[in-house]
Amino acid sequence: MTRFAIVGSKSVNEVSKKYSDIIRNETFKDFYELIPEKFNNKTNVLELLEFVNDCNFVRQIHKVKLKNKKRLAKIVEKDFGVTVNRSGLKLRNISESFTYNEKP
Repeated sequence: MTRFAIVGSKSVNEVSKKYSDIIRNETFKDFYELIPEKFNNKTNVLELLEFVNDCNFVRQIHKVKLKNKKRLAKIVEKDFGVTVNRSGLKLRNISESFTYNEKP
């Protein structure tokens, strides 16, 4: 039925870039090679949802990282008596994040 719909329609609206590639290169490759002007990509809610999900995932990672930075700062303060800026703490260069009070 899909093949009849492609032949009989004026335009084939593809769901998203990812699925457009599949439709054009695999599923309906033969039709796309014959009549490429019928196939057009329409960005829709699926791409938006994927973007939002990615953003939510990144937010969760940032929350976990901040929580771990706060935990580390508390440990450093308790064990070494050094106050660390928790929000600015970068774990890759932790030695630069605080200074030791050396006695002369």
